[in-house]
Amino acid sequence: MRSVVLLRTKRDLESSDLCRIASNLVSSLTERPAQLVVGQHADDLSRVFVECCRRDAVDRLLKGRLTTAKFTEGPEPSRPVVLHEGDVLELSLRGNIEVDAAATDQSPWTCRFVFNSNLSSVSLELNVREVSTFAQNAFDSYHGYVRLRLVDRPYQPPPKLAALLMQVVSNSKKSMAALGRTAIATATDKNVVCEVMLSLPKV
Repeated sequence: MRSVVLLRTKRDLESSDLCRIASNLVSSLTERPAQLVVGQHADDLSRVFVECCRRDAVDRLLKGRLTTAKFTEGPEPSRPVVLHEGDVLELSLRGNIEVDAAATDQSPWTCRFVFNSNLSSVSLELNVREVSTFAQNAFDSYHGYVRLRLVDRPYQPPPKLAALLMQVVSNSKKSMAALGRTAIATATDKNVVCEVMLSLPKV
């Protein structure tokens, strides 16, 4: 579907300036800064809260609902990302963390939703566990990632962030070369929006 933008401007406006104004206008109407928030319950770190929300609503979520419900532990929110209204997104887990088999019939677990900046697009409470107790022996906890991924299109980060992400991918390729094709594919999946690392203590 094509869209048309009609602008009323001064006659002496340069064509390059006109294109820039139109591009910025379209972006401001369709793009929304957002963050992935992951919290763990203070009394039980295997209880995990996940929500994708507008960037300007993150502080209110952390200090309000999550504090009241005692989801005060866990990682920091993801870096800011840019989503479009109506984007179809998918949440999943990777690494040595999975959703408890007793809590879901899906293996592996995923959750799809439509992003809407004015509504709570997704708000989940999960019970998670380690995949393997024998993995990650060098660490004092089990590690995995909550992944947010676009379903229908590649993720296009803001221009200032794009160069930095390309460098991260390049470094990831080098550091994971010994792990084989699966690890490389994970680092180069162009539909991945962001990931947040999740840790569970070894008991």
